[in-house]
Amino acid sequence: MVTDSETTNNGIQGFPKRLLELIGTESKLSFGRNVGITDSGLRKYLPPGKSLPTFEKLVAIARYKGVQLEWLATGQGPKEISQGEFICIPCISSQLPNHDTPWKSITSQGKYPLAAHELSAIQCDDPKQLLAINTEHDSTLISVVIDMGYTSLIDGYTYAIRAGDEICVRVIQKHSDGKIQMAGLSSFSTPDIAASENSIDVLGRVVLKTVR
Repeated sequence: MVTDSETTNNGIQGFPKRLLELIGTESKLSFGRNVGITDSGLRKYLPPGKSLPTFEKLVAIARYKGVQLEWLATGQGPKEISQGEFICIPCISSQLPNHDTPWKSITSQGKYPLAAHELSAIQCDDPKQLLAINTEHDSTLISVVIDMGYTSLIDGYTYAIRAGDEICVRVIQKHSDGKIQMAGLSSFSTPDIAASENSIDVLGRVVLKTVR
């Protein structure tokens, strides 16, 4: 007779194959960057590796790919997240292929599940305008959700802004002379100054931020 603990242990041993399934055709470098795992660390979790990630990394993977945490960890239960509990929105990396690539043409690299209470707190008029962006700051992976319906800059709010081949997260401060100060998330970073709002490529206002 197979016990529940044996079933769970067998499921845990199958984690490398489930992880490989989730990576799919995405490059391992891109996947690792989006979930905060180094390339060498990721390879330890893939077949024939037997290492298991920490709970925090499991959560990051599950959120990035929009799957149930229990399925990812043990192989038990449904794989997909119930749409009644979550809404899944597109997710991209803050690194764009090149500075000429229109950011709206970037293919979604995964799904970011928003819980019902998070969506309610955001108070978004149109969930189709929501986009998740994974960015790294001081070696910490930060996921931000932006509302692309709000691109007009308001003093004191945080926005996702395109700078060449990268999407940056900046806090806006308007000066009386019309210039725009864009401060990074770190108090040690030097703010950028823009001559006017028209010179800034705004992707959307940040409505949610999570740190992994």
